[in-house]
Amino acid sequence: MSPEDLRPRFLTTTDVAEILGMSDQSVRNLILRRELKALQVGERRQWRIDPAELDRYIEAQYEQAAAYIAENNNTRLSQP
Repeated sequence: MSPEDLRPRFLTTTDVAEILGMSDQSVRNLILRRELKALQVGERRQWRIDPAELDRYIEAQYEQAAAYIAENNNTRLSQP
């Protein structure tokens, strides 16, 4: 059994919030701004995120951070 077999098919906004160290509302805002792809399921239309989409979001954040560092010539970093 591979590690991918052990991953859940979908994550909740709470799962993603815990992984990213942010609030549920912040995760929902990422979804609404179309920065993180998600779908709604069930009668209550709860958001669900495919772990692969979360991986893509995280990779994009790494790329943005690298670009920020390159643009600022590796000088003292500040919060964007």
